[in-house]
Amino acid sequence: MIKDNLFFYIIGTHCCGKTSIINRLKSEGHIEFSGSEIGKDLYYKEKFLTSSQDVHFEHRVAGLELDRDKSFDDFQGIVVVETWHPGNIAYALLRNKDGCGDLLEYYKSSPFKKNAIGIWLVLSNPAETINQRTKTFIGDKDWAVEFYCAIQNSINDAVNMMGLKNSIIKISADDDADTVYKSVLDTIKAAKLSNHNYEYTDSHTIV
Repeated sequence: MIKDNLFFYIIGTHCCGKTSIINRLKSEGHIEFSGSEIGKDLYYKEKFLTSSQDVHFEHRVAGLELDRDKSFDDFQGIVVVETWHPGNIAYALLRNKDGCGDLLEYYKSSPFKKNAIGIWLVLSNPAETINQRTKTFIGDKDWAVEFYCAIQNSINDAVNMMGLKNSIIKISADDDADTVYKSVLDTIKAAKLSNHNYEYTDSHTIV
């Protein structure tokens, strides 16, 4: 019997394909719930300057993230959310580093802190990809390239800070969309078939 409530998060910098992959997983019926990136949702709703958000914003995002985590207590099925706590901390490491300790406390209260499976979509040349693909920041590509290249590096710092290195699968996001999607789907299927007993000895990498 397959255990219920497998929880995945897909992380990566701007333009690596997170949203498209999660939407496709949901539309094709491979997962029961898809969760968007909370900070990005707030950006589209409120139209603020991403890089200038203060520590109160970091707490706001982390609190909403934790509330969503807890809403899955009785959920049955496969959950995939975008960015999650490591992504939130990666942003905070750039914007409000002194507040990251507080954000770790939000993460430690999550019911998924011990069994979440991370999928990290990694770009080998994020500057080129962001410059080519960005639609959100088409009017300020230079800023987007600088900020989100830094985010890719910051993700690594956040993962190490949170002790998550051994529970994240790295997948190259340089390939075509179908190839990257298949790698993500295969990762989810493998965890499901293993009856949720996903064993990690080191960071798994698909390149």
